[in-house]
Amino acid sequence: MSNKPYKRNERLACRLLDMVRKEVWMIHGNICNITYVTLSKDFKYSDVYLQTEDENNIKLLQDSEKEIMRQVRSNWSAKYMPTLRFHIDKKANHMDKMRAIMESEDF
Repeated sequence: MSNKPYKRNERLACRLLDMVRKEVWMIHGNICNITYVTLSKDFKYSDVYLQTEDENNIKLLQDSEKEIMRQVRSNWSAKYMPTLRFHIDKKANHMDKMRAIMESEDF
């Protein structure tokens, strides 16, 4: 039994999140905020959730996925390099709308 506080899936997802954030920032600058990453059980697919103002940024990230993967692969230690799938984080967008409503004078 392992004494590590997190499952391997969670540790790899956290590590992948840091690497993808860094590479997206290096390639595109501050076009979005990557909120979290989930990995499939077999580590072959990764869902990257992001918060952005412009829907076209997802297309931009999908077009540059190979460049991001190439940079991340150089520091990746797991057997498989997961395929990245980018999604809008609807929870974060909902939280922003709620925050704006609470900060408004009508509330």
